[in-house]
Amino acid sequence: HTPESLAAVYCWQYIHCLKLWVAVLSASQKKNDSLDESSSKLGGGAGKDEEANLLRSLVYPLTEIILGVCRLVPTTRYVPLR
Repeated sequence: HTPESLAAVYCWQYIHCLKLWVAVLSASQKKNDSLDESSSKLGGGAGKDEEANLLRSLVYPLTEIILGVCRLVPTTRYVPLR
């Protein structure tokens, strides 16, 4: 691990980017849950299922990235990231 690569990951811009992706995926899931309830009453919503599945497929890779960032340097200096 070079100091430049650590600085690229442990900067606020990168952390805020991860936070943004978490918010986007969470909001899409909440929206999908509410659409499921309304579409079951009305019928339809096939196009939304494909979009929701694409966004849902990003949850695991994002989780792995976040956990990798937390484990990159396991020192007390980076405790706020954990």
